[in-house]
Amino acid sequence: AGTRTAFARVLALQELGTLARRAGALAVDVDTIRAELLAPGHGVLVYLPTSSHSHVFALDQDGLVHAQLASSRTLEPLRLAYLSHLVAGHAGLSDSAQRPGLVARERELARALADELLPVAVRARMAAWSAVTLVGSDVLGSLPFEWLPLGEHPYLGARLALDYLPSLPLGVAWSRRPQRAFACDYLLVGGAEPDARVQERWPELAPLPLTDELEQELTAPLAGRPRRVASCAAATRATLLAPDLAAVRVLQFLVHGVQEHEREHALALVLTPANGDDGLFRWSDAAAARAPAFVLL
Repeated sequence: AGTRTAFARVLALQELGTLARRAGALAVDVDTIRAELLAPGHGVLVYLPTSSHSHVFALDQDGLVHAQLASSRTLEPLRLAYLSHLVAGHAGLSDSAQRPGLVARERELARALADELLPVAVRARMAAWSAVTLVGSDVLGSLPFEWLPLGEHPYLGARLALDYLPSLPLGVAWSRRPQRAFACDYLLVGGAEPDARVQERWPELAPLPLTDELEQELTAPLAGRPRRVASCAAATRATLLAPDLAAVRVLQFLVHGVQEHEREHALALVLTPANGDDGLFRWSDAAAARAPAFVLL
């Protein structure tokens, strides 16, 4: 009963989130989450890191478990050590002499982090899962949970299907949205021809052609289903701002990305210029687009 009460308070806090309020998320409880988000074998891990003691809740159709974790002051150095090793060690992975040592150290750091974030009671609950949704992991900071070990399994992401939610009330609100109709299962955007101004500013951008062979490789799994390819002159902002983009199930980009450091939202995708624009698809464009169901970058 105490665990359910504590979890209910966490849910009440999540209802105050900006995205949840914008989506009109209503109050939810354990029973609602189980009924609308969790199939058999699907569990949720909810993290709540604090400077004194951190917490994790594991919820599935059969139970709710709480475990107390180390403080965020203890977890943060472990997270940073792991990420720093991944970044620093990447360059040496191609060296056959260095690789075993780098991989062994990566596994050692991953195990230390997993032992803190996935305590015994939580791992026992996860043993019967085939999928897990993570909530609150963004508060911990950037961390590839997929690469952490889960018990005897070297990689959590190879053992369980994994996804992330900003909050559970938002997940329930999203699950209640009307079903969408899709006229196109797959849209591939690639083979862009950068504007001269873009090429001059970012001279390191190598050609990224969408060859016939590559196009066939990417589209072949959807043979017989509605699909489109927007390449070369068609890989423009106008293609992505068209109203029918909302009817696309999967949108995949095979283009370069750049950073415009003078802008608050610095990231942009490099497309083919049209109608006098520079061909950059910016944050403001993405915000104005009719979003497809799923995007691969």
